[in-house]
Amino acid sequence: NGDTLWTRLFGSDGMDVFADLIVTPDSGSIAIGLTDTPADFENIYVVKLDKDGNTVFEKNFGGLQKDVAQSIAPAEDGGFVMTGGTKSISAGEEDLFLFKIDSQGDSLWFKTYGTAGNDPGYGISPASDGGFIVTGNYNWSDAWLLRVNAEGDTLWTKSFGGSNYEEANLGITTPDNGIIFCGSTSSYGSGELDAYLVKTDSSGNLLWQKTFGGTGYDEGRKIVKNPNGGYILLANTDSQIMGEFNYFIISTDENGDTLWTKVIGSTGGEDRAYGIQNISSNEYIIAGSTFDQVNLGEATLTLIKDDSAPSEIIKENAVSGFYLYNAYPNPFNPATTIKYTIGNSGSTNQENMTTLKIYDIIGNEITTLVNSYQGPGEYEVKFDASGLASGLYLCKLKSGNFVETRKLMLLK
Repeated sequence: NGDTLWTRLFGSDGMDVFADLIVTPDSGSIAIGLTDTPADFENIYVVKLDKDGNTVFEKNFGGLQKDVAQSIAPAEDGGFVMTGGTKSISAGEEDLFLFKIDSQGDSLWFKTYGTAGNDPGYGISPASDGGFIVTGNYNWSDAWLLRVNAEGDTLWTKSFGGSNYEEANLGITTPDNGIIFCGSTSSYGSGELDAYLVKTDSSGNLLWQKTFGGTGYDEGRKIVKNPNGGYILLANTDSQIMGEFNYFIISTDENGDTLWTKVIGSTGGEDRAYGIQNISSNEYIIAGSTFDQVNLGEATLTLIKDDSAPSEIIKENAVSGFYLYNAYPNPFNPATTIKYTIGNSGSTNQENMTTLKIYDIIGNEITTLVNSYQGPGEYEVKFDASGLASGLYLCKLKSGNFVETRKLMLLK
């Protein structure tokens, strides 16, 4: 409900900023960003917390110039890989880096990529083969997409854009094994800067690109998969609003075509969105900030609902006497019990072909728990998710003409 469970402060006398945070397998979290040093330059800042917000480790890394972490992703071996920008070890003004640490925060390797110009890294996400999708800005000009293996070795790189400025902020895999990333463009679109959405195949070849925005500045920040298909793009806008900036949220289908848009924010201040997470089949939570004459700089959390999407319970066919209950426990780790009732479809002892299946949030089938004819009655099935990653899953019951779906949250 957004009520505070705990808060913590981190850092020293200078400027300390967290730019990204992910949940860890032990239900804690790891946050990365920058911290000031006594010599007045910035280092990579890494803090690991347990589930209660207590510090597990706090470390900084860097050289004699600016080194800033922007995004972090989990590695398959339990470590973590970050990207950002470094001036301490660079071929030019600033280079994109990949930096791997183990689960205890100890450095494993540090690699840089760039030109003689400015090439910061902005986003990193895991790929299906254990490698990573990395995004940034190429030579202070184009949106940059890199595909690397688990050791940070380059598999391929691609740049996208026109004659002006572009940047790529986050890329993720798509159900057809391609890549989609969001960012900003001043070469295309209708304004000074437009939110930018680009889809590629698995080798980084351009399939299509779309822009979103008005006549002002519209900057793309993050993209997440919609559990019901398509994508949610998080952006900020100053086009045709009363304030300085507002949140700009765009829902698209799989082809990047707009389904709906929403602008959120005050009429006289500056509201900027930085991160978004999907927390149910139709709910998203947005992290951002607000600044006006009353709130002189505050962190904000905003919960939104997609009214066009199904809610937690998805009843495709309502049939009397049939029911899929909430799993218990839920959230769970690593197992939960799923209970359901099969009703009477006709004669007293009629059996229905019944399936109970688990899917991930993009619709991939994970496992089949039940696949048999079942008569009227109450049933229980245990679902063991020991081999699965933390996240949101969907449980779908189908019996005769009855179909119902509920969400499951696995937290390791």
